[in-house]
Amino acid sequence: MTSDPLSTNLTFACTFLPSIAHVCRRIGINRQQFNKYLSGRVRPSRYNMRKICEFFGITEGELLMEPARFADLIALRRLPGGEVETTPVGPTLRRLNQFSEPLERYCGSYFR
Repeated sequence: MTSDPLSTNLTFACTFLPSIAHVCRRIGINRQQFNKYLSGRVRPSRYNMRKICEFFGITEGELLMEPARFADLIALRRLPGGEVETTPVGPTLRRLNQFSEPLERYCGSYFR
């Protein structure tokens, strides 16, 4: 049985986040559909592939590369987020942001 590089690499990229459900919520893809991608039974549509790649900060070519090379690439980039925070509170803020809901509904003018 040959493993599909897409499913292997996608599974590996997901290990950097708390859960598959978390990834699905953040990307906006149905969990059942995403599980089909992880199992290798179905390939994502072009639209969903773009959403997945944008979320993880990678290209489609990188997601489809040999799993060992992909693992090296991801380790260098420290997915998700890609940037290495140099301030002491950076990791804490990044972790809080992972579990935060969007704050757009709170944007506006407030009176004291």
